[in-house]
This record gives sequence, C-alpha cells and structure tokens, in this order.
Amino acid sequence: MVDWDALIPEKQEVRSTKKKEDFIAIRKPKKTEFFRIRNDSAWERQHVPLYVSNGKDDEGEIVYVVTDAKVRDYLEESNGMLIYAHFYSALIRSTDNFLLTYIPEVRDATKAENKYHETRRRAYEHAKTQWVRMTTNMSLGVYEAHTPEEKLEEPEWPVFPATLREALDVAFGDKIISDMNHPEIRKLRGLK
Repeated sequence: MVDWDALIPEKQEVRSTKKKEDFIAIRKPKKTEFFRIRNDSAWERQHVPLYVSNGKDDEGEIVYVVTDAKVRDYLEESNGMLIYAHFYSALIRSTDNFLLTYIPEVRDATKAENKYHETRRRAYEHAKTQWVRMTTNMSLGVYEAHTPEEKLEEPEWPVFPATLREALDVAFGDKIISDMNHPEIRKLRGLK
C-alpha cells in the first residue's frame, strides 16, 4: 500500500452510490467513449509522481507511482523520466466503468503546457458538467471535445471506490516503485 499522505496532501472523503469495482484502469478515455469527470476537488489529486514504462499492459503503457525520493531524483536526472501528474476520476457512459485519468503537469515555469495537455485539461473541465467525447486533431496538435446530440442522464458514481485514495490503491495495485531495486529501475540502470 502507498502512504498517499506522505506523497500528497489529504483531501476530504466523499461517498457515492453504485457498484463495486475490482479493477480500475489508468488511461485516457477512448475516442469513442462519452465520459464525465467527477466535479468534486476531493476526487482529484495534483503532483502525483509517476514513471510511465515502455512496456504495455492490457490498456496501454504501464503507469507506476514513485514513492521513494531517491528513485524520484534518479528519474528526474535521467532525462526527465519522472512526471508529475494531475489525476481525475472519470466514468465511461457506455460501460459505467470507473477509471482514473491524468494529465502531466508543467514543472518548469519557463515552459508552456503543450497543446495536447492544455486542450485535454479543457475537455476534462467541460466533462465536469456534461458528457464529453474527446478526439485527437493531429493536424492542429490538439484534443477536441464533442458533446452528445441529445441531453444524457447524469452519471451514477459507483459506491466503490468511496474515496479517491481507495481508487488510487486499486488502480496502482502492485505498480509501485518504492526503491532502486524495482525491476523497471534496475532495467534503466543496466542491471539484471
């Protein structure tokens, strides 16, 4: 288990009303999925330290939370392999699947946020009040938000997870880098 208090300031707990989930994906909503972002700051986390592996799982890249300060320093010094992200809680309309999605944060005040992240953040803000489907416009280098042609019902958020902390624990599971001997870090260091 991750000590989320040590990584990120405490947020208040919020209860909700639907089914229990055994698995929570960490990914962007797909271009065919209408989604909502939970409109409650207790269901968002900023400054979560992550390492995204080139390896793939069923949903795409493997995302690890990095709990060890020495590992975070190593990844930051290794060509910026550590990212800090803003996590959001989302619900997919077609399946009622709960998921966590994130946007990398700009850590350097001299750099602007890239257009993909900026427009994805805007789409997520829009999805707090209505259903949104997000597609990539590669020629412009942006995400575009699309709303349904008719008004859809408000989402019913699941009973579990009851807090963002529970969602993060389920979503990350064993995808935690807590020391320099983690297989992903050993691979980066050229060790067996």
